[in-house]
Amino acid sequence: MIDPALHQGSSCDEDIINDIRNHKYDMVVYGRFRQGIPFYDIVKESYDPRDVIMISGEDQRESYFDEYLNAGHWVFVREL
Repeated sequence: MIDPALHQGSSCDEDIINDIRNHKYDMVVYGRFRQGIPFYDIVKESYDPRDVIMISGEDQRESYFDEYLNAGHWVFVREL
């Protein structure tokens, strides 16, 4: 898990980007992805869509969920 403080334009960005490009992680999980999905463009280029998981605990279905479903990612939303 990457601490959000590490992807706020810090000097660690280059290391994280290299780790993503080198497929260091088996999969990438974005929790609370409405709050932002750092490095998504690089993740999308580097990982199979089925290795990217989006989790949302929002109270309602948002229209942008379909964008990630159509991209082939797993999208988990809270049941209402």
